[in-house]
Amino acid sequence: GTTFVYVTHDQEEALVLSDRIAVFNRGQIEQVGTGRQLYDEPATLFVGRFIGDSTVLRGEARSDGTSTALRIAGETVTAPKRINGQANPVMLLRPEKLAIRRPGQDAANGANRLPGTIAEAIYLGSGSKYEVKLADGSTAIVRSPLTGDSFGLGEPVELCFDGADAKLLADDSAADTTLT
Repeated sequence: GTTFVYVTHDQEEALVLSDRIAVFNRGQIEQVGTGRQLYDEPATLFVGRFIGDSTVLRGEARSDGTSTALRIAGETVTAPKRINGQANPVMLLRPEKLAIRRPGQDAANGANRLPGTIAEAIYLGSGSKYEVKLADGSTAIVRSPLTGDSFGLGEPVELCFDGADAKLLADDSAADTTLT
C-alpha cells in the first residue's frame, strides 16, 4: 500500500479521498480518524465545529455521575453521559439529530425540548434546512426530510432531540478565535 499526505480545506474532498483524516488547529493535531469518527465522535469542540454543520448549546451544567443536565435558555436538557471533569461543557448536536415540532406536539427524537422561533427556512429538494433561534439568542441548525410538516419564518416551535445524540465537549472556544 501507498501512503500519501494530501492537504485540503475542502471537507467533502477529504471525506471522499481519505481512509484517515487529521484535523489540525494552529499547527497542532486535534484528532485523527475516519471521516465517520470525526463527524460522529469529535474529540474537541474545534473538530465538532470544523467537520460538518453543528449546533453548540451552552449552559450551566450539573452531573450526577451517570448523566449530565444543562440549563439552556431557561430549560433543562439532559444527556446520558458524564462531564468527565469538564468545568464548562458544551453540548454539540448534528442537524440531522434534531427535530422541529409545534409547541405541545409529541416530541420526536427523545424527550429534550427547547422552545425557539424559525429564523430561516430553506427548501433543499430532498428536505429542508431550518435555523431556529433559541431564547438565549443561540441558533440551532436542523435538517429534516420532506414530511407533511413545514414551518414558516417567525413561527414558534420546539426543538426536540435525544440526549444520547448529544456530544458533551470541553468549551475550548475561548482559546479558538478562528471559528468565531
